[in-house]
Amino acid sequence: MSITIRGRNFCARDPGPDEIPDATVLIGCNLAQAEPGTPILAGRQGLTLIGCNCARATLPPDARLKDCNTSQRPIPPEPEPTDSVLIEAAELDALLADREELNRLKAEKGLL
Repeated sequence: MSITIRGRNFCARDPGPDEIPDATVLIGCNLAQAEPGTPILAGRQGLTLIGCNCARATLPPDARLKDCNTSQRPIPPEPEPTDSVLIEAAELDALLADREELNRLKAEKGLL
């Protein structure tokens, strides 16, 4: 007997056989893993996945997939922090005044 699981998030973990037994149909579930090639659902048989996110996951060889994301592309690194710039209040006031003046000119010309 098979069960159907819809829209569950199993991201970054390997759900056990009590959560996803053999012959389960998964629809719209997130099974994405943090590292490419991460094996999940090992030993399970007869799984069907439809419209699931299986990024960086390695599924059992007999799993049937339809319209699933199976990309093994690594998660991109966090961007490097940018340097902050300290400006004086008077300088900030001048920059804001320039922007207000620019917006006034745009409005006069019908560009806003």
